[in-house]
Amino acid sequence: MAHEAAEQDGLYIYGIINNSGALDFGPIGIGGREERVYAVIHNDIAAVVSRTVVKEFEPRRANMIAHQKVLEAVMVSHAVLPVRFSTVSPGHDDMKVEKILEEDYLGLAE
Repeated sequence: MAHEAAEQDGLYIYGIINNSGALDFGPIGIGGREERVYAVIHNDIAAVVSRTVVKEFEPRRANMIAHQKVLEAVMVSHAVLPVRFSTVSPGHDDMKVEKILEEDYLGLAE
């Protein structure tokens, strides 16, 4: 049973920022679980993420507001390249998101 729950974990990706150091935006993640929003770093760019359940978030008001609040919190200190609403990377391994950043680095770092 615990193995099934672990398979349903993922990382919700809000956007991409220029950043090379650790960042923590606090427990403001989407999904009502007050998950910590933080940066997954590759070189000088980072994906802003939070843990979540792997699912397609419906574009309902509460979900859209939660997504927007995270972007607004990040924009206080960083320019953000937003990622499509409800983008979730399966698994809660930061390395998967870092691999995405590595593969798309040249396009994202411009």
